[in-house]
Amino acid sequence: MRSTQKLAPTALLPLLLLPLGLAAQSGPSLMQADELLMRISDGTPPTILWVGGDDVWDAGRVPGAQRIGLGDVAVSEGDYAEPGSIVLDLPLDLDRVRTALEERHVSSDNDVVVVFDSPRRLTQATRVVWTLSVLGMGDRTYLLDGGQPAWVAAGGELTEARFIPYEGTVYEIATTPDPDQVVGLGWLAREYRADGLSVIDARSTASYTGEREEFPGRAGHIPGAGSLPIERLLDDDGRMLPLDGLRELLAEAGAAEGSRVVTYCHIGQRASAAWFAATLAGFDAAIYDGSMNEWGRTELPLTSGENR
Repeated sequence: MRSTQKLAPTALLPLLLLPLGLAAQSGPSLMQADELLMRISDGTPPTILWVGGDDVWDAGRVPGAQRIGLGDVAVSEGDYAEPGSIVLDLPLDLDRVRTALEERHVSSDNDVVVVFDSPRRLTQATRVVWTLSVLGMGDRTYLLDGGQPAWVAAGGELTEARFIPYEGTVYEIATTPDPDQVVGLGWLAREYRADGLSVIDARSTASYTGEREEFPGRAGHIPGAGSLPIERLLDDDGRMLPLDGLRELLAEAGAAEGSRVVTYCHIGQRASAAWFAATLAGFDAAIYDGSMNEWGRTELPLTSGENR
């Protein structure tokens, strides 16, 4: 039986407006390929969620992997969506997301490792990691550092075989959702200049400065936000930078020690990579899920240029 401590379909809305605590929180982490190899070989495998393209999936993936896409953990339309536009929002009905994950053998009594097929899909993988964290599973969720290429480099084999769980296995996510992982427009519109809050823009430099418009006549960034293009988070092998390197980048983007970090981008996908980096670096972090796709459609202020 599921836990009764769930968010009702519309319960997330008021929680988006709650003040955020500044206390540091634990959360998801990295797993190295050799550790995953060891976990599989010693009979204690985590649940593996796999993000990637059809060609790579068909050619072979990490044994036991369950494929998942952004459509399984997000909605692609909203009140502010326009025909042909892309919107990526956490569904207000978290039961739908919970069910999609349980169907892929995710359970709150086992670790989960998210694997991407190549570094260009890092942000899709970190979006899945963030969603698991929102569901209260942050402490049991890992990103495979370097993704499937790192697995292969460590000597891991690939398989085309479909994973079949033991008969009678029940998968249940019984954790309590953590609303502090996400903030809404109303909260950020009031607090974006608040002391103790560091807002980080994960878009490209051209989008941040306003050289590239978000919408006709609307360009730039949220006043006070620092810039951290997520391409800077990875080394040449597609692995996350060491913690010292991540902390240096976050500091350059204005994340003061002990501050609460809120990340945003275009639609909340790139923001998840910056959120993950901030979490690894020890910050209490959240995503403004509406991001510029929402903020840019309002009359809220934007600042252009490199100045915050």
